[in-house]
Amino acid sequence: MDGDSKEQVALSLGVAAILRTLDQVSRQHEGDITSALVFAAVLQAAPSGTQAASTPACGGQTHPRMVTVAGLAAQLGIPNETVRRKVNGLIAQGLLTRSDEGLSVSLAYLRSDRMRETRRAGLQILRDLQGQLAQIGLAPLEARADS
Repeated sequence: MDGDSKEQVALSLGVAAILRTLDQVSRQHEGDITSALVFAAVLQAAPSGTQAASTPACGGQTHPRMVTVAGLAAQLGIPNETVRRKVNGLIAQGLLTRSDEGLSVSLAYLRSDRMRETRRAGLQILRDLQGQLAQIGLAPLEARADS
């Protein structure tokens, strides 16, 4: 299989992994994909109100990252009012918390069995993708020299 064919198959496998992940996450949110996306965006941006994040873009500096309804709406391309409703629902379910600094994932939820199961399922999806990429002879982090 040539390099272009490998890349096409890898792209298809990656999209399939994304769709499996979306399915998994939306089931955690009773099929509400918008709530799932809002939750995932908060989780990625601000894992919990008591944690700080370290990112390579900031030279590994640790800093708190808080997220707002307006920021989520802009990031996701969803109207502010829709995001506000979804955030309020996620807060009512105990999944998110709101402070003066912004939104974060509830520490209790991060430690819950439900979240552990979600992490396990996500990790399995990544392992499956890694195995599938290896089967076509493409290492997961392999980059083309002409990219």
